[in-house]
Amino acid sequence: MKPRVPALAALLLTCPVIAATMAAQEGHPLTGTWYGEWGPEDDRRQVTLVMSFDGADVTGIMDPGPTAASVRARLDSTEWTVRIEAERRDGTAAYVAEGVVTDVGSRNRTISGTWQAGDAVSSFSIRRED
Repeated sequence: MKPRVPALAALLLTCPVIAATMAAQEGHPLTGTWYGEWGPEDDRRQVTLVMSFDGADVTGIMDPGPTAASVRARLDSTEWTVRIEAERRDGTAAYVAEGVVTDVGSRNRTISGTWQAGDAVSSFSIRRED
């Protein structure tokens, strides 16, 4: 009796393009670790966001550590616009960032737009890293 190879495995072995495409699928476009900066040109500040999608919501953390902020994000995939809201755990600061995802198909896609902290409004740019 000959061993049977499942149909999907046989297809992947004979068609490497399909196998590569399936391997490239990463899940939700906001999931991952993002690094970047925000603030006025003369006072840029580093920022790290770690976000994940649980099937219903995108949540995460900004600037992991003792002064971390909780993050909630919403993505409009028709326009690839994002709204990120973050609040420091001790309640000392709240942030709102609104931007556009570019290079959506890239593993290292970017989001850039406007960042607001209190009354201060500035630009921001973050990049998803592998």
